[in-house]
Order: sequence, then structure tokens, then C-alpha cells
Amino acid sequence: MQLKQNFLKCVDAFGEYKDVEYLKWLFIEVIKEVGEDDVVQIITNNAPVCQRAGMNLASDPKYSHIFWIPCVALLNTNTIKLCSWIEELEHDVKNIRNFVVNHNNALAIFNKHSDLKLLKAAETRFASIIVMMKRIKQ
Repeated sequence: MQLKQNFLKCVDAFGEYKDVEYLKWLFIEVIKEVGEDDVVQIITNNAPVCQRAGMNLASDPKYSHIFWIPCVALLNTNTIKLCSWIEELEHDVKNIRNFVVNHNNALAIFNKHSDLKLLKAAETRFASIIVMMKRIKQ
């Protein structure tokens, strides 16, 4: 038996009222499409309505074998925000990156000693600051 994970579907719910019942209905539609015995987990963002819909689904005896979990990338990002020393380090790393890319001599020295490029951490990319920190360290 080969186990694998799949991203199955993205739903454009623009204009829909996204309450617990609507999300639970969406989850059930996808579960039916895949097959109730083939789904073991649903992963969503960590919005309170998604949490409640996931827990509501798991409390239904018919779907009690299906687990809901929040996206781990979002959890990592939120955890980083809770650690003040990481936020301070993030500030320092962003300043170092900006200095290097805005000063030709510093950028030339960096490029001479590294095959990597310095990235600008995007606010919408989860844990992108970690990638930037690793590149500066290398």
C-alpha cells in the first residue's frame, strides 16, 4: 500500500458567506469526491471559522476519523512573532541585507564569497525571514 499526500482543490469562495456550516459543507463535498475512507486529514488556515468548522466535522461520528489541523507554515510564522528575540534578529538581518544590497562595495564582497543571492523577506511569505537569515549566515 502506497501512502501519499495530495493537494486536491482550491475553492473560490469570493462573495460567499464563510461561516462554520458553509465550510463544513465544503469539506464534506471534497471528502465525498475523494472517498470517505481515503481522507484522513484536512489542512486549512488558522482562522477561527476554519478551526470551528474542522472541529465540528471531526465531532461528527461519520467523519470522526478525519483530523483537522492548521497550516504549519502559519503556525511557524505566528510562533516567530511571539519570540521577541527573533523579531529583534529579524530587524537586524533586514538592516544588514538593505546595507549590503544598497552599497556596491559591500554587495561585491558578498557576491565574491557567496553563490547565493540575498532575498528580501516578503510579508506574505511564511517564514521567509528564516531563509534570509540562513543566507546571510552562509
